[in-house]
Amino acid sequence: MKSVKHCAPLPVHGSQPTADLIDLNDLRVFAYVASLASFSLAAVALRMHKSSVSRSIARLETALDKSLIYRTTRTVRLTRHGMALKKPCDDVLTRINETIGYAGSVKSSSGFTDQQTDQMALDSAH
Repeated sequence: MKSVKHCAPLPVHGSQPTADLIDLNDLRVFAYVASLASFSLAAVALRMHKSSVSRSIARLETALDKSLIYRTTRTVRLTRHGMALKKPCDDVLTRINETIGYAGSVKSSSGFTDQQTDQMALDSAH
C-alpha cells in the first residue's frame, strides 16, 4: 500500500507550543506503538521497518515539542502527554477510516460509472 502524506492543522490551545502541520501517518504510527506498547510489534503490524517507526515518533514529538513515549531497551510507556494524545488520536484515525469507508461505499444513482461521474464533475468545473 502506497503511503500518502496527509497533514492536518493542529488546534491552537492558549500558549501551548503547537505545530502548523502534523503528518497523519505519524499519528497512525503513534497509535500503534501506544496500543501495542512496542516499537517492534508496531513495525510488524504496520509492515514498516522499526527504524521508520522510531523516526515517525521522533517527528511527532518534535512537531508537538513534547516527549510522548518513555523508551528503554525493554519497555515502552506513554508519558502524560502521550496518554493525553492517545484517545483523541484513536478517535481521529477512526473517523478518517469511517470517512474513507463511506466514500468507497457511495453508489452512483445516475447509472454512470464512478469514472464517468468524476469526469463529468471535472468537465463542469472548467
